[in-house]
Amino acid sequence: MKAFKKIVKILALIGMVAGTVKVIMKVLNLSKRMNDYNEKAVFAGKKVTYNEEPFEKDSVASLFSGMDLDFKESKMKNAISQLDILGRFSGISVKVPKHWHVEMDGTAVQSGISKRFKDNSEDEEAPVLQINYDLKYSGLDVANPKEPEMLEDADEEVDELEVEDIVEEEVIEEVVEEVEEVEDQPVQEMSEETKKVIEEFEQTFEKEEIEEIFSDNVEEEIEEPNDVEDEEDTL
Repeated sequence: MKAFKKIVKILALIGMVAGTVKVIMKVLNLSKRMNDYNEKAVFAGKKVTYNEEPFEKDSVASLFSGMDLDFKESKMKNAISQLDILGRFSGISVKVPKHWHVEMDGTAVQSGISKRFKDNSEDEEAPVLQINYDLKYSGLDVANPKEPEMLEDADEEVDELEVEDIVEEEVIEEVVEEVEEVEDQPVQEMSEETKKVIEEFEQTFEKEEIEEIFSDNVEEEIEEPNDVEDEEDTL
């Protein structure tokens, strides 16, 4: 029984060693493969800008890293250019001009690919960028850059809103000033004729109220005896 346990432990150790060796071999093979790529990033972030010379071909490899490839101000040397991408546990971003036509092909294992660029397939004169990708547990985002015109339009809208607010404030201030001017003006005294009219109206109003009250009391007094007579008849 003890011998069996020892054999199991030895096999387990052999399996662990074999697994470790396998991982090491994969890393070494990947490292050798990455040597064939021009731009490399390992456990680090890297940005590559293509604007010095006309672009023709390039290859990038990323391992546990992030890469940003900037083609915004780049020009192609030929009608067709090529970009090879190798990604392992990485995030890779590619910014391409709006007038370029992008063609993408490759393999992606447990990875995500985002295509946020204009479709220029019908434009025969558009430069073509062919992207070949090999991804595992990685993300690839290919997009056109944000247009500065959109930002300018947004600034103009903000300026218009600010102008409208200023105009509203000015109108409110003018109204307040007019009200204050009216309040500051002295109150004009009423003429003698106006006073007489008001007094006559008040006197007539008081007389009408008194007459109504008096008439109501008289009716009540007259109705009381009638009620008594009605009670006697019922008896």
